[in-house]
Amino acid sequence: MKFFNKIYDTIGVGIFIAMTFVVLLQILFRFVLHVSIPWTEEMSRLLFIFLGFFGLGIAVREKELIVIEFFLHKLKGRLRTAVDCFISLFTAAFFGVIFVGAFKMMRSAWPTYFSTMEWLSNGWLYFAAVLGMGGALFFIAADWCKAVIRKANRKGEQ
Repeated sequence: MKFFNKIYDTIGVGIFIAMTFVVLLQILFRFVLHVSIPWTEEMSRLLFIFLGFFGLGIAVREKELIVIEFFLHKLKGRLRTAVDCFISLFTAAFFGVIFVGAFKMMRSAWPTYFSTMEWLSNGWLYFAAVLGMGGALFFIAADWCKAVIRKANRKGEQ
């Protein structure tokens, strides 16, 4: 799992570096060389979208999603476990619906292209959502597996 986390983080950093490079390229060409490169605006936007969806997977892995914990902290024992389970299932269902919808949109948008990048399909916009939701669902499933293993280990110790 650590290896997968490292690869996931490395890809996220790579996307950030690529986005920064594209923006700096546009600044250099526009303000220093006084020549505009039209595709850099769309490419930086696409990379920003990829970065946002990749960040979602990392937020799920690190348990940094926005949640209302006020009532959750007041619960104890099995009730808290049940509410945690419900929240996790609801989150997975939500991400699953978005995953399926993004996949359908990706397939339908694949034959169309960006206006300034005729060589790049609009389907990549939705592929970012597919990738991000897939990563989030993977990390939710990994967390479930860890919980099951912990529970089995606790039962084995008794």
